[in-house]
Amino acid sequence: SAKDPDWPNRWPGRSTIEVIGFAPYEWFQAWEGTPWRKRGEAYETFKAEFSERLLEALYTHLPKTRGRVAYHELSTPLSTAHFCNYGRGEIYGIAHTPTRFEQRWLLPQTPVAHLFLTGQDIVTAGVGGALFGGVLTASAILGRNEIKEILRRSSHAT
Repeated sequence: SAKDPDWPNRWPGRSTIEVIGFAPYEWFQAWEGTPWRKRGEAYETFKAEFSERLLEALYTHLPKTRGRVAYHELSTPLSTAHFCNYGRGEIYGIAHTPTRFEQRWLLPQTPVAHLFLTGQDIVTAGVGGALFGGVLTASAILGRNEIKEILRRSSHAT
């Protein structure tokens, strides 16, 4: 909501928040292979309990949010595996180990003509990584260093 300049006009007095927590895949392994939205009552109960624990953590850090959450939902590693095809539901794609950054295939250019990679997996996790990955891919497509261009333009803007 803070990213949308028109949000206060459309939704006065409301905001959004995202809480991210990590959980071992093994906690959800019993439901592996079950279809999305058809994992059964035990799974839904587990999700509800886990949601409450995450909400309590939110309330601990931001006490004024207690009693003001109008809607919440929980995605599990199984949700991420289903929607993103990450084998064990990794929240940020490729494992973030030192060897990941040594992979020569994690570059914008691929051996396939006119096929480029972009996003967080060619740089590092998260929104910043995805943004920077996009700039690197644009540079590869355009055949010029867009990072230098961004720096040049930003130095003239001040």
